[in-house]
Amino acid sequence: MNDRERADEIVERLSLGEKAWAATTLAERGDLLRRTVELIDEHADEWIEIATSIKQIPAGSPLVGEEWTSGPWATISALNHLR
Repeated sequence: MNDRERADEIVERLSLGEKAWAATTLAERGDLLRRTVELIDEHADEWIEIATSIKQIPAGSPLVGEEWTSGPWATISALNHLR
């Protein structure tokens, strides 16, 4: 599969997702957002471990805190606002 075909596939999947989201009720959306927050919370340590590993940030560095505030915490905050 070439880059153009992959891009077309991604656009198609996004379009299908958009339609599925539009077809959900507000209550269903709230449930999906709540569950997403739960999953992020459940896997936040792993998120930070992977991010700091990729960026080669040492475990005791203050930059680890930045990963938390710009990663899981920011995402959870945004999703809670959307709910």
